Order: sequence, then C-alpha cells, then structure tokens
Amino acid sequence: MAEYSKKIVKGTITVLIFTFLSALLGYVLKFVFARYLQVEEIGLFYSVLGFILFFAFIRDLGLSDSLTYFIPRFKVDNKKKNIKSAILFTLYIQMAIGILFAVVFVALSNTLVKYYFKDERALFLILGLAFYFVIEGIYEVLFQSFQGFQDMFLFQGLEFSFQVISLAFFLVFIFAKIPITYFAIVYLISMIISTTIFFVLFVKKLFPDFFYIKTKISKKLKKEMLEYSFPTMMGSLAGTIFSQQSVFFLTFFVGLEAVGYYVMAHALAKISIFFFKAVNFVFSPIMSEMWKKKDIKSLNYYFNEMITYTYVVGVPMVLALVVFPQEILRILYSDSFLPASQALMLLAFYYPFFSFNSLFKRAFLSAGMPKLARNATYATLIVNLVFNIVLIPTYGLLGAVIADIVSIAITTIYVLYLNHKHLSILIDKNKLVRVIVASTLFIISAAVLKHIINMPIILELILVLIIAGGTYIGAIFALGIISFKKIIFVLDLITNKKFRHYFLKEEKVPIKDTPK
Repeated sequence: MAEYSKKIVKGTITVLIFTFLSALLGYVLKFVFARYLQVEEIGLFYSVLGFILFFAFIRDLGLSDSLTYFIPRFKVDNKKKNIKSAILFTLYIQMAIGILFAVVFVALSNTLVKYYFKDERALFLILGLAFYFVIEGIYEVLFQSFQGFQDMFLFQGLEFSFQVISLAFFLVFIFAKIPITYFAIVYLISMIISTTIFFVLFVKKLFPDFFYIKTKISKKLKKEMLEYSFPTMMGSLAGTIFSQQSVFFLTFFVGLEAVGYYVMAHALAKISIFFFKAVNFVFSPIMSEMWKKKDIKSLNYYFNEMITYTYVVGVPMVLALVVFPQEILRILYSDSFLPASQALMLLAFYYPFFSFNSLFKRAFLSAGMPKLARNATYATLIVNLVFNIVLIPTYGLLGAVIADIVSIAITTIYVLYLNHKHLSILIDKNKLVRVIVASTLFIISAAVLKHIINMPIILELILVLIIAGGTYIGAIFALGIISFKKIIFVLDLITNKKFRHYFLKEEKVPIKDTPK
C-alpha cells in the first residue's frame, strides 16, 4: 500500500499546484470579464461556447475516457503497440467526426444566429469555435493519454498552458477593446499552441518510440474499446446535456444576462472542488490499476481517504460562499453581479454532492462497469431536465440552480444504491459525521463573527475566515478526522525521508476483501 500512497500523494501535490494556479488564472479572467464586459456579453460568449461543446460527446464516442482505462492495463503488460493503437484509433475518430460537425456548424451558423441566439454577434463566434471544436478533439486525446500514463505534471501542464496562453490573449483583446465577436480566435490559437507543445513533450518524455513502433489497429482492440466506450459515451451525452441544458433553457426562456449570472456563479462555486479535481485525476488511473491487480483492500482504504480529504478541504470553501455570497461577488466580480448572490449561495451546496458522485462514477469506470456510471448520469439528467422545464420559465436563474441541486442530491442516493449492489465499497460514515460536526462549528463561528465584527469588507472577510478556519482546523484534529501521524506520513512521502517512521502505520477502515 505504500507504493499507492506515494503515487497518490505526490501526484495529488503536483496536480494540486497546477489546479490552484489554473483556478487563480481562471478567476483573474473572470474578474477581468466582470469588470470590462457586460453581463450579457459574457452570457453570449459562454452560451455559444456551451452550444458548440455540447456535441463533444458525439465527436468523442467515449473513447478518450477509455484511454484512462486501457493505457494503465497495457502498461502493466508492457504492450506498447496496443497503447499506440488505442491512441491512434481514438484520434482518428475524434478528427473525422470533429471535421464533420465543424462543417455543419458553419452551414447552420446564420440559422442559429437568427432563431436561437438572436444576436448578430454570435455569428463569428460560431465560425471560430467550429474550428476550435476540431482542434479540441486532438487536445482531449493528448490530455487523457497523459492521465493514462499517470504523468500528472504533463497532464495538468497541458491544461495550465492553455489557460496561460488564452488569458494572455484575452487580456490583449479586452484592453485593445476588440469586440467579443472575435473572442473565439483566442481559444483557437491557444488550443493550437498548447497542443503542439505538449505533443512534442509526450513523444520525448513518455513515448519516444511512438513514431517507430509499427502497429495495426486490430478489430479486437476496436471492439474492446467501443464496447467500453459506448456506455461511457451515453453517460457523456447525459452529462453534457445536464451541464448545458440549464444554459439552453436560460437562453431560450430568460435571456443571455441570466446565462452570464449562472456561468459566473458556477465558476465561483467550483472553488470548493479544486482539491477534489486533483485527487480525482490522480486516483482514477490508480483505481484502474488496483482493479487489474485485484487489490480490493487498498482500493477500499484509499477510496475512503479520498472522500475524507476532499470534504475536509472543500467544505470550508463551500461554507464561506454561504456566509459571504454578496461580499465575495463584490470583491471578485463587481456590484453588477450581486443579483447572482442567492444562486451562488445555493450552488455552494451543489459541489459536495458533485464530488461524491464523481468519485463513485470513476470507481465504476475503473472496475470496468461503465454502464453503472452511465446510469447514474442518466438519473441526474432526467431529474434535472424535469425540474428545469418546470422551474426556469417561472423562477429563471434560481429555478436553474434549484434544479441542479435537487438532481445531484437524488443521484447521490442512486449512486450509493449502485455501489451497494455492485461494488460494496464501504464508506466510513462515522468520519463523515465528524466532518459535518466540524463544518457546523465553522459556519456558526463565521456567522456570529460576521454579525459582531464591523470593518472594511475585505478585512472583515479575512479576519472572520481566519478565526472560523482556526476553529475548524482545531475541530478536525480534536475529532480525530485527521491525525498528526497522517500528516507526518504525507510529509515523509513528499520529502522521501523516513524520520519518525514508527508513526506512519496507516489507519484502516472496515473493508471487504472482495466485491460482490
């Protein structure tokens, strides 16, 4: 288990650094957007982008996600030819379908502008993002290949480079007062540059024999990948519809301004899952490796650890959004986004459920059960669709947010049922209850301090979060959620030192040796 610990800890640290930097760049971009663009302009850009990327699930056929499943298995057996074949097969499919859809987008651009977006500025955005759609397919294959090889530096570096380059171009465009109509060029150029650079790194560092290994994409491999990817694709379809349908209904029933509020509120609420994203990226291929080796004991142990640390880190961020929604919107965006404060407060509760569900879906995929992940996503989609249709025409933005929360909560119940029936990964409920107790202490102390302290907004926010955060950290240790031994264990793995090794015995949770 020590080998897995080292992989997870070091990988998570690497991804966490990149995730933090990426999140920082993302919020810088959102800050600039909020200060220099109209809410309706932001809504227009993300509405067109969301519409184009909605069709990525068809371009992908679920094959990109399958690379995360197959590459670790081929690596265990040292089957380099199969790895190359899997990558090329996925790439060919992405390119062929991507080009086809780009042609369709261009052909229907005027119709979409007239009847759906109802804004002439959307025309050039559609044309530019149609070409971006093709290049993004290559990017996705490379991205998932890095994850399959478990190279977390290149995996996150690819995404980070795209964000750095696109931020630089966006700043140039905004301060040069270039109309939002041409913003699609930024995504297109940034994607081409980052993909080219990291493909060279992929060949040099991970697969030096890529151009020298002669391989043929066998019918057997195609069949295996498609059998795995089809349920994944259907799950991606449901996931894509779920992520974009709220934007679709808001665009159609309410307007682009509501889309702007919705997108920007979601962007802030996502801050609570930056640690989860790091853990999930690292743990997914390792879970696949554990299933391949039938190491169920380690799988159960580390799965519970991932849930615990995800909530320990993420919950304070969630609660900060609940206590200070208006203050955070005013500081990070502007007063024009204050109408999104209720939406932000509610969305803070969405992402803890999202993290929990996503980790279980990855477990289903890693176990070779993509149909379970697909069914869970279907449940989210159907419930969300029904509530969107009922709530958005009447309640607008708040209706979309409530639909999101209800659908993800119901899916959580369904995911737990699927786990109980098929995987039997045991959840340490006692530890989760203790996390809830510590979180309750945080929100009570933060709410009381907010009422008592009367200072300039930024100073008040910092002081309250420091004191409430200290209370939370004290509760975490007092309740035994995290121990000093665990911290020393993690530091040992990071520094490669063995001081105080007698403290490093891993705590165990009740597990079953074999799944059902």
